[in-house]
Amino acid sequence: MPITQEAIHAALSRIIEPDLKKDIVALDLVREVVIDENTVHVHVEVSNPAMHSRKRMEEAVVFQPATGPGQGGERRGERDPAER
Repeated sequence: MPITQEAIHAALSRIIEPDLKKDIVALDLVREVVIDENTVHVHVEVSNPAMHSRKRMEEAVVFQPATGPGQGGERRGERDPAER
């Protein structure tokens, strides 16, 4: 079953931004979703600049799509050097 933009957005909509208490899709924090065969690259803007908040959001984004319906996954990817 191919990975679709709709499936990725549905999975990401289950991630709640901890400070604003709304999902990251509704908050328009998902900047880019690129599907390259079986690899998905997602760019999410984090509203809280604190490192622990950024790390929590990164973990949620990596974990959520991998656990979506019919989607097995593994974590592979690098953060933007500007975000480190």
